[in-house]
Amino acid sequence: MKRVVIMLLLILVLCNHVFALSGDDLSQETDKGFVETEEQEITEVPVTEDGTIQNFETSVDQETGQQTIDLQETETEYYFDGTTNPEYNWDTAQGTISSFSMTNALVSFGNFIQGSFVSFENNNNLFFGSLFDSSEFTATLNEDGTINVGQRNGNGDLGRVYITINNGNLTQDEYVVFIPEGNEPTYIYYNTTEIEFKDGNLTLLGETVTNNDDSKEKTKVNFDSEGFTKIQLPSENMYTINDYSIQNKENQPIIICKKNPLCDVNIDEGRFTIKGEVIFLEKEEVLVESYDENNEITIDTSEKTLEFYNGNPSEEVLLITNVKNHRLIETSSNIYEYPTENGIKYFSYESKLNNKVIDLKENLVYNNFTAFENKFENYIPVITGAFYGGFENDLGISLVLFVILIGLLVFVQYKRKGQMSILVIFGLALLLVVGLIFYWSINGENDFQTLTEIESLEQAQEAVEECEESLIEESVALLGMHTGYIEESFSSFGTAYELIPKETMEENLELYLEQELRECGAILEDTKFSFEATRFTVDVSLEEEIIVSVDSIGKIKNENMINVNEIKEEYSIDYNEILLIVEELISSEHGIPVNSYEGYVVESFTNEDLSERLIVVRDRTGFEFRISQKI
Repeated sequence: MKRVVIMLLLILVLCNHVFALSGDDLSQETDKGFVETEEQEITEVPVTEDGTIQNFETSVDQETGQQTIDLQETETEYYFDGTTNPEYNWDTAQGTISSFSMTNALVSFGNFIQGSFVSFENNNNLFFGSLFDSSEFTATLNEDGTINVGQRNGNGDLGRVYITINNGNLTQDEYVVFIPEGNEPTYIYYNTTEIEFKDGNLTLLGETVTNNDDSKEKTKVNFDSEGFTKIQLPSENMYTINDYSIQNKENQPIIICKKNPLCDVNIDEGRFTIKGEVIFLEKEEVLVESYDENNEITIDTSEKTLEFYNGNPSEEVLLITNVKNHRLIETSSNIYEYPTENGIKYFSYESKLNNKVIDLKENLVYNNFTAFENKFENYIPVITGAFYGGFENDLGISLVLFVILIGLLVFVQYKRKGQMSILVIFGLALLLVVGLIFYWSINGENDFQTLTEIESLEQAQEAVEECEESLIEESVALLGMHTGYIEESFSSFGTAYELIPKETMEENLELYLEQELRECGAILEDTKFSFEATRFTVDVSLEEEIIVSVDSIGKIKNENMINVNEIKEEYSIDYNEILLIVEELISSEHGIPVNSYEGYVVESFTNEDLSERLIVVRDRTGFEFRISQKI
């Protein structure tokens, strides 16, 4: 009876010791050098009164002399200290263990309940199972790799397997893989399909969760047969599913779930709904950077669309989105565009905060604002000088061509049917005449006048004045194309990087015209008329309209004489408003504001090496103002 009592007391002490080691104290003991022991023979195992080994089967290899101890049928808990190499292998329920030293290894039914192990070889496996369910673990260690194991059965409480590991990796049930990284790699498995881990990466069925060395908290995950179902992700750590990754930028953990809209991040069939401060990556490229805790972002990776909302902005920059060739920077008051070489191809970006929908299919387009993906070499609508009325001229040509085309189609159709009548021919002729009249009314009869037709002083005077008008129009166009200068300047686009005072722009245009207008008299050199230049002045006003006034530039002589008339050209171009728009476009530190300016088109381009970009503002007349920015 006394012997039974003593045995019960010993078992009770051993159980308490196991429970203590299987808790968080195990990591503390590891720090004290728990596994650093000298190699030694296996200690004496308990034996019966007659001296036989209890519940062990032992076999010896006749060639090597290596002894294998079968622990699979052990019905009682035993402690072992020593080494399995070179003299001993252990057979457990999970597999054969060799080339390890062991300290305080507690075994029951062939399974490790606790113990500290050091590997003597690379790629060396240690097998053990869970006490409370069918989960099986394989620790693969390299030479000098260490692992500490502590378990406790539920017995009405929460069962768990507590593991610390270095210089190797851990696999649970062939699918869950833990790769330690950092100072204190720790893995805890609970009997609720829940895992906590620290200082390492956890992978399951194409999904990966990190816990870096700087993390103060453990990462917690729940999982099932299809992958992770819920993740408590500490600050600065990352979760990856297939091609998509989420990094927590909050100061506290965020909750990531599948098909649960109450979580900070909800994943539902390729649709990510994200709340708070995170970085979202696609194929390792940053797509979204969220900087406000009140941000709400929806990313549909199938439809390639993004939506953004914030009901209570608290930061200056709320969100940065990197789509192909464009970086969108959203603040509480606007969205800004900045060119970039990187980014993921998405089709649309909708801001419910700033009430804007941006089309991203080809270029970045919002109403009459376009930021082109392609380079400036592919830019088509380049102004060559004739901006005023140019659209109407093109319209007249287009109308004539359209009438001719319709006429040809009708002719062919009736020709096939043999039904061409005088009435149809008359109708086609009438359409053609109307089109030509419309075209001539736009271009004017003088467009067909040549120098050989100048027969009178009045015709000579008209030719010189037309030259002046054309030169003035061209110079106004050049003024806008070169940022207030007449000739190309500074940037690779032939424009300036900064706005100069409007008065300086007026002076530039006046000086240019005073030099060039006198050359208009030269068009009479091959006629019977001569031109005598006089001193003249030019006055330029760039206000709500562009007005250019020129004194008479000289006299035209033959047998008689006539003065060239004073010229006053007025263009319905609101120069003041254009400068205000340009100033707004270039003044923001975040990039170009993606705005819709009524009556204007705004476009931007980049040069080949993405070192500069060109900003173009065009009004209804076709007048362009251009300015460059360094990127």
